[in-house]
Amino acid sequence: LAKLIARPPLAAPAALNQLLDAAFSSLQQMGPKTFADLLQDRLPLADFLRFMRRTQRQCGGLPVYRMMAQSIGLRGMARWGGGIAAAALRGG
Repeated sequence: LAKLIARPPLAAPAALNQLLDAAFSSLQQMGPKTFADLLQDRLPLADFLRFMRRTQRQCGGLPVYRMMAQSIGLRGMARWGGGIAAAALRGG
């Protein structure tokens, strides 16, 4: 999320705004502890995946993962996915 904010896709600023609205709405619905845990990089994997699914649903069909790939690149997506896989193997 931080990398998306830092390097927004210039061709689609409205889509980025929609994504951020959905992400922060999801966090608000999940409660202040989840929000704080995400900001402090302590969010358990299960909660992170729930946050991602909830955000995707709230985006109303916006291609969230394609937007991420455009922003952080395929290598960044691979590192991000590898981090999630590593967390899952550690027990999240």
